[in-house]
Amino acid sequence: MSSLFPALTDGPAGRPALRFGAHSLTYGELAAASAAVAAGLRTARRVAVWATPEPATAVAVVG
Repeated sequence: MSSLFPALTDGPAGRPALRFGAHSLTYGELAAASAAVAAGLRTARRVAVWATPEPATAVAVVG
């Protein structure tokens, strides 16, 4: 994850990374959530993401 999205780990962790309506995630929150997704999928051979317009989709794609 960090090699594809260095801004998640190199940028200011408290700065907003994305906004979906009233919901938002900072770079730090997005990096942490995406790392958790990536860790859970390390042994998966294939992964599908149900793309809905919400923060969880962005986390899944980055992770």
